[in-house]
Amino acid sequence: MTVTEMANYALKKQDYEKATSKQGSSDSGGNQSISDLERSYRNAEATGGDRWLCGWNPDVEPKHIVPISKDIEDLVKQQIRERYLKEQGGSSFEKVHSYNEKYKAYAKTRNGPERMSVLYTIEELKFSEMDKIMGYIKSKVPGWHHPKPFDPAIVQEYINQEEGKDNKDINISV
Repeated sequence: MTVTEMANYALKKQDYEKATSKQGSSDSGGNQSISDLERSYRNAEATGGDRWLCGWNPDVEPKHIVPISKDIEDLVKQQIRERYLKEQGGSSFEKVHSYNEKYKAYAKTRNGPERMSVLYTIEELKFSEMDKIMGYIKSKVPGWHHPKPFDPAIVQEYINQEEGKDNKDINISV
């Protein structure tokens, strides 16, 4: 069976009809079909997704900053600091995916409409930490810009400063 044949089979099996309203429409046989929006929700959930983590869901509240646990906040900071300390700000797909799965699992512990805001808060925290680190690097290396290489000791110094440690105890484990 070709990919096209499989797609056609799947569409027929789902009784696919272009919906004319949110309620769905009837096909020529009088059978009620589901709306495109409901089909999207079902497909998202069938593939292990979550309708509350879909940005196109009209029932999701507008994204805003919400309180998150200290553990997740620390994990986000650890992720970003590790990226700059060990990988000059870059990261492998596997690492990013691993962290993102942890964030999604945490978001799923919240009630439905709040889940997207949890992920939004985590993203804003990532950007904030990256801005702080890049600002610190720029203060130590005038003219530096991403993706130019830099000395990881600068990031370790930033981390020590943020954690309240004495800056002379720099320990780089790259």
